[in-house]
Amino acid sequence: SISNSGYLNMMRTNPKGYIPYLQDMLKRFDGKLYKAPGIGIMTNEGAAVVNELIGVLNSQPALHPMRWSEPLARAARVMVAEQGPTGGLGHDGPSGSTMSSRISD
Repeated sequence: SISNSGYLNMMRTNPKGYIPYLQDMLKRFDGKLYKAPGIGIMTNEGAAVVNELIGVLNSQPALHPMRWSEPLARAARVMVAEQGPTGGLGHDGPSGSTMSSRISD
């Protein structure tokens, strides 16, 4: 089984190569209901969004794979510590920190 990041990197590094997976997914839609083995998931868009993604991937150039970034992970941990207790949303922390300032610390 491939992890979510594995699928994302597969789409990034070989966009057209991911299309067969999506075409197989299209066969499982009944209107807006996606039928996976043992479950049914009601979607908002149905197969239309999968077809839209196929169109995007057909014209998407290959990109480098994503990889772990400790500075970004550290910045995210700082944001959680600052913003979590307040229930705030957004990219600026309650102390005035910005994503850029958290990454550079």
